[in-house]
Amino acid sequence: MEARLRQSDYIPINSILYELAEFSFSIANFLAIASTDTVCIGGGVAKLSDILFERIKEYTEELVFIANKYNYKIVRSYFIDEAVLVGAILLAADNIMDDSIF
Repeated sequence: MEARLRQSDYIPINSILYELAEFSFSIANFLAIASTDTVCIGGGVAKLSDILFERIKEYTEELVFIANKYNYKIVRSYFIDEAVLVGAILLAADNIMDDSIF
């Protein structure tokens, strides 16, 4: 897989792989703290090619604590860029239905 990534341009690909590794480190830390079984990624990261998204999964698997190994999955958000907007709408609707803002 890495050979296919490196075919185009060495330096930008190395920079991207470095950032993916850093992102994966954050996911591994989140898994250690939250003990969740699913990490849902949205925004620009969810738009990454399958090759790069798989790299996030590989790096994360290398970094997670032994208790988390093979006990989670990383998925793309269905809403991708709209996740923030949908979350805000749901939060507002929940507050209106709850009458907590009145």
